[in-house]
Amino acid sequence: MDALKTEFSTEAQAIAAIAAGPDVIEVDGLPLLVTPEGKCEVVQELLKKPVRKVGFDVRLRHITSFIEFTKAHAIEGTEIFLSATGDIAARAVIDAATFREYGAIYVPAQTQSFKDWLQMNGDKMDQAEFALFIERHIDDIHPAEGMPSATDILTFCSTVEDAKRVEFKKSVSLQDGRVELIYAEKSDEAREQKLALFREFSLALRPFLDRDQAYAITASLRFRIKDGQIVFWYELKGIEALIEKLRADIKTDLETTGLPVYLADI
Repeated sequence: MDALKTEFSTEAQAIAAIAAGPDVIEVDGLPLLVTPEGKCEVVQELLKKPVRKVGFDVRLRHITSFIEFTKAHAIEGTEIFLSATGDIAARAVIDAATFREYGAIYVPAQTQSFKDWLQMNGDKMDQAEFALFIERHIDDIHPAEGMPSATDILTFCSTVEDAKRVEFKKSVSLQDGRVELIYAEKSDEAREQKLALFREFSLALRPFLDRDQAYAITASLRFRIKDGQIVFWYELKGIEALIEKLRADIKTDLETTGLPVYLADI
């Protein structure tokens, strides 16, 4: 009997709650939805505008756009945070003094050539792959003093690409700093041929689309001969230093907003 009474009582309460339904009241000009259970939440649909802006959905790829957005939305307490290490990114926290829930993100877009050189940095390529990569990026090669010209490198790549049916035997260091590769046609191994190989070449790379400046980067050319076959790769020098210089330049640009800029984890 007690069980039946409890069940009836619970059901009656449920029916009463359904019949009562939620109620909307106004507190300090805000419409609040009050459920029969006593829970309250703001009814955003009844507002002319949101109570406050929320989210970091705005992702900007140009530093000028990021600065303009931040200045247009800045309020008292707005702060900017720039990544202290790793990939460059910045976050503008508009409501940094209160909820820290609204702002924008800046991640500079890399140029395709800079992205390509970074992606293949240290990756081993056979002679055909290496020649094709260099030929496609020949416009990035700008000779410094003592470095091979773009024409020199194209000539080398053409020779390497044509030497498909050869066996590479050894390498010899030359007095001028270059390396000489000794190879022979597989059909005539007795007749050895020589190919001069440069140790380094110079690049002029523009890292980001929103910055016009190109930077000089030195690439060391590496190779390995194994079982008569040769593989090439390159190693970019000073990339870490370049990224840190770009980070410092971007920090200087962000400080033109007049807002505090902090180096932090993003």
